[in-house]
Formats: sequence, C-alpha cells, structure tokens
Amino acid sequence: MKKIKGLCIGLFLATIAAAQQDPQYSMYMFNQLGINPAYAGTRDALSANLFYRNQWTGFEGAPVTEVFNVHAPLRNEHVGVGLQIAEDQLGPTKTTSVMATYSYKLKLKRGKLSFGLSGGLMDQVINYSLIDYQDKSDAFANMGTVGKMMPSFDFGVYYYTKSFYIGYSATHINSPQYAISTTDTAGKAVKALIMSHHFFTIGKAWVINDNLVFRPSLLFKVVAGAPGSLDLDASFLIKKTLWLGLTVRSSGSLAVIAQYTIHDKIRIGYAYDINYAGIGLYARSSNELFLGYDLNVFKAKTLSTRYF
Repeated sequence: MKKIKGLCIGLFLATIAAAQQDPQYSMYMFNQLGINPAYAGTRDALSANLFYRNQWTGFEGAPVTEVFNVHAPLRNEHVGVGLQIAEDQLGPTKTTSVMATYSYKLKLKRGKLSFGLSGGLMDQVINYSLIDYQDKSDAFANMGTVGKMMPSFDFGVYYYTKSFYIGYSATHINSPQYAISTTDTAGKAVKALIMSHHFFTIGKAWVINDNLVFRPSLLFKVVAGAPGSLDLDASFLIKKTLWLGLTVRSSGSLAVIAQYTIHDKIRIGYAYDINYAGIGLYARSSNELFLGYDLNVFKAKTLSTRYF
C-alpha cells in the first residue's frame, strides 16, 4: 500500500483528534442495529444483514466499511439479542469490533419501548509508516504499527409502533483509551481516545394507498470535537416491495437509495452518494450495498410489511 498523503492525512488526524470515528451509513434506516442496540429483536424475526460501504470512491485511503449483524427476539417476547461484527478502514487506521447486544421491551398502550445494551471488544491498529510525513522528525514518524484491544459499551432506547419510531443511543459510553502516549513537537501529551457518539433518530410512515407508503426519517449525530451531522430522508414504498428514497446530509452530500424485497425474506439495497462540498470537491461519490434476510423463527407469528 502506498503512503497516504494530502487530504487523507488531515482526515486521519481529525479522527485521532476526536472527530467522528464511528462508520457512516447512508442506509441507516435499514441498519438501525448498527447505531442503536435497543433495535435488537424489534423486527419479530431473525434478521441477518450485510453492509459494504466504499466512501469517496477513487480517493486513496478513504473509508471502507464492512458490517455483518444478526438479531432476533427470544421466546420471551420482552427480550431481544444480537451480534455485530464490523471492520472499518480509514487510511492507516483499521478498526475491527465484535459487539453482543441485549434488549428488553416493554409493551405500552400504543407501541413498545425497548432498552438496549451492547458490549464487546474493539481492536484498532494504526500503521504510522503508511503516512508520508513532511517533517521526518515528527513524533509519530517512527512509531511503526501500534494498537490495542479495548472493551466498548453502547446504550440505546427505542420506541416504536407499526408506523412510527423514535430513538436515542450513545456508543462507546466508557470512552475506551489506547495505551498510546507520546508527545508532539511542542512537548504536549498526545493520547488516542474513542469518543462517545450520540444518535437521535425519528421516522414516520403514512399509508397513501395499498400500493404506496411515504416514510420520512431523520438522523442526527453528534460527537465531542466535531460539528453535528443531520441526515434527512424521504422514501416511498411501492407495491410493498420497492423502496426509493433521497437523503440530504448537512455535511454536503445527497444519497439516492433503493431497496427491493424478494419473497418477503430477502432484501437488497444500494445507495449512491453524491458529494458536493468539502471532501466532495476531490471525491465526488460513495457507494453502499446492503443484503438482508428475515426468517420467521416463531411460526405462530405472521410477518407483516415492515416500514422500519
């Protein structure tokens, strides 16, 4: 792999300095377990999902994310469980995580309120030799490859009905810290932290007729040291099989999203991001793929069309 120069060095340093470190998803509405552990088991099926995201296509060292997760309710209808395995590559940084999830649901008058907790391990490795330093005496220039396996915990709450949801979650609530400690050229101590990220989501589905459903949704993300990010999505479900939508992101991008359902079990999705500001001046597009499978583990239940 070539040494990483230019803007990617800035991206990497921003990550170390506590900018947004969690992966970004355009199809967050189809991957809510990835941002909120309270979502586990809410589909009333064993749901397995694969995600692949290639951000800023053609830009050397740009983020590449691969995720597999699975979740399901237990026979105790109040309990859901899940597992997520993710790998995220950004320049010289590679993060692999394995997270197990437990959720507990309460039945309310009109819907259900779910509380979730995830816990697992994160292995983050930084290969400093992949960076082309202008100042060869930089404190990081001779560090080689360093990393540490750390515990991480996430918490979330999620309220939902058949046609509405609202949720809040916080990742890395224990703020795991590397065993990396060095000094910069000014003699100031430098430490690498995984900062807690906060997610707020809300969505509503309106049934227009038997063949058309309108579903707007919102995702707001915030982390210390970086500006908040807002995603606004408007999607239509056509004939209970095809989702078509458009997302506008405050950071300066648009995403065109499509998902097709095959035989009520297999879901295939694709998102194409068009970047028009910031890094988008150099890397115009991002691509995201999704494959999902829902299995009715409790035959007594009949799976209905899911909007979330």
